[in-house]
Amino acid sequence: MRHTHKIIICALSFSLLLTGCSIIERAEEAIALIEQGRQEKEQYRQEPIEQKKEQYRQEPLERERPQPRTEIAKMFSLTYHEVAQPNPSSSIAYSALTKKKEWPNGLIVFAKKDEETDEMYLGQRDGNTVKEFGTFGSDTYLNVIDLNETEVFDEQLYWAIGYCGAACSVNYFLKDIDGSWEVILFSDRLLEIADLDGDGRREILAYNGSPSVDLMIYNKIDGQVVESDSVNEAAEAWSGNGIKFNGKNGLFESFDEPKRYYKLVSE
Repeated sequence: MRHTHKIIICALSFSLLLTGCSIIERAEEAIALIEQGRQEKEQYRQEPIEQKKEQYRQEPLERERPQPRTEIAKMFSLTYHEVAQPNPSSSIAYSALTKKKEWPNGLIVFAKKDEETDEMYLGQRDGNTVKEFGTFGSDTYLNVIDLNETEVFDEQLYWAIGYCGAACSVNYFLKDIDGSWEVILFSDRLLEIADLDGDGRREILAYNGSPSVDLMIYNKIDGQVVESDSVNEAAEAWSGNGIKFNGKNGLFESFDEPKRYYKLVSE
């Protein structure tokens, strides 16, 4: 009987030992799985996220970036008429004027000695005489007058700009014809040069008025410089403060919000 008890006790001890070993093995397996999971989690947190972050920063943003909004523009066309020719040039003795500024190409800005005003004039010097083109703004703005060569109407012209006030400009477009300067266009509006219809040919926009701005366009058709009727009237865009040209989208747009858009088309 006592022997039998020993056998039973040994059997139970062995069974408990096996059970304990099994529990330890399972515990070790669980710890190993936890460690594996921790390592995978750490790896996922470091490498894949950096890669996905870069991928998200570039590809998805490119796919999801909204496309530029297509503006709904009202179509309009313009009629043109001949530009009034500038006054014929007259000659004045160089000794009768006071030189204000002179460029190497012969163009000169001057005042007349017999006038007690701040009025300036633009002309071309030829020895002891000056061919006078016309008034060129106020002496007050002498330091900001400018002369630039520019391409307009598919030809190279010189654009002389004088000022008669903060929002008042005097503009001459001149062409050198066999060494003699000729006035192609005169305008006392605020001007801007732009390609209005994307054909690569630049025209002149002329703004006038405040606070409501009236806009018209100078062009050259069949060799003749012409000016348009009011763009505001043609586009039926009189409300608010008028319209302007936006060279980024090639449309005319209102100064006021919400924006209203207009597109110039050929007749």
